[in-house]
Amino acid sequence: MRRVKILAASALLLVLAACATPAKNNIPGSSTPENETPRKPAFSGSADTLLGMSPDRVSALLGAPKIKRTEKEAQIWQYRSDACSLLLFFYPNTEGQIAAYYVDARRPEGGAADKAACLSSIAQAGHGS
Repeated sequence: MRRVKILAASALLLVLAACATPAKNNIPGSSTPENETPRKPAFSGSADTLLGMSPDRVSALLGAPKIKRTEKEAQIWQYRSDACSLLLFFYPNTEGQIAAYYVDARRPEGGAADKAACLSSIAQAGHGS
């Protein structure tokens, strides 16, 4: 009889625990609670994923670049984070449309930076500056 009471009490506690409302909404894909600011999803591709994209598409993913420069037929865009600078070089493709042709990443103190890590830091910042 004592086992039955313990099992009944345990079952009741489990039912009550299942009915409790979570303190914070951590369910993926659910709406953001009112007191939290929605965050722009980070770009999850490699830096080479940007190759072939139009300037409009890159802007939609990363926001406006910090610097835009035009040289003859090329456009060079620079995005910055505290960790690096991401450079995108746009040239006309075979159809005459401007598209990303080359991507490079540089450390603030000079030298090459990891392109994937740089892109991730730029995407998390949500803008070019």
